[in-house]
Amino acid sequence: MSRRVAFCLVENERGEVLFVQRAYGREKGKWSLPGGNVDRGESSRHAAYRETREETGIIVKITHRLFTGNSNPIRVFAGQPVGGRLRFQRRECLDVRWRNPGSIRPEDLAFGGDRKALRLWADIKNGRAAPERDYTSRDVQDSSGRQRDGGKRQRATALVVRDGRYLLVKERGRDMYSLPGGGIDRGEAVLTAACREIGEELGLRAYEAKRLFDHATEQGSTLHKVVLVLAGGTPRINDGELDSFRWWDGGESLKMFPHVSGIVGKYERTSLS
Repeated sequence: MSRRVAFCLVENERGEVLFVQRAYGREKGKWSLPGGNVDRGESSRHAAYRETREETGIIVKITHRLFTGNSNPIRVFAGQPVGGRLRFQRRECLDVRWRNPGSIRPEDLAFGGDRKALRLWADIKNGRAAPERDYTSRDVQDSSGRQRDGGKRQRATALVVRDGRYLLVKERGRDMYSLPGGGIDRGEAVLTAACREIGEELGLRAYEAKRLFDHATEQGSTLHKVVLVLAGGTPRINDGELDSFRWWDGGESLKMFPHVSGIVGKYERTSLS
């Protein structure tokens, strides 16, 4: 039985698509969308996200399932970059680049699935076709648009640290500071959600993200899925949900939600041990 594989067409704001140059096999030297084998117990969607990050360094939010192969066990997805820094996995790739899809000759692409994905994506953007599934539509989320675990609301909470200080935010209508972040869309990876939230809320560009731990306060109804995010840019209020932000040195007395000191304390104990 053939192994399942998953690939991801990642398009940036300039309309360029992320390609890897294969380093092995009959298609060595040719260009392909990032992707690979689906691990046992893993969804195809998560495999496309994981393989893209491993091969290219780019953290992606999967937005659509483009198509499923009729005979081969292949699924191709589309997504948007929400963080990461361009690099490539040397044992599998010769190079990785953002390229204008119109500049690549069909014969330079490794697989027929690459050609089909590019054609289909162009048709979708022009309204001539529809994806197999749209993960941005409301019908793939629960009634709150968020995942829950054991009765607790799951939240991707970003720990953004610069020069020993922590980025705090204050939501509109609140008088206490919290850590940036927000709800996790159904099927969305925690790293993706954390990077997406700091981009949407604060205009920051994540270039590295690391999953730390889960944190829940005794009385709280939220399970914080904590992600350490290294991000570039100057924070700015980027949407209508936030009132202000500030950098906190960990010692200054501020009005803040209990999870802030709990998460920062746990991070500092872990990083110093």
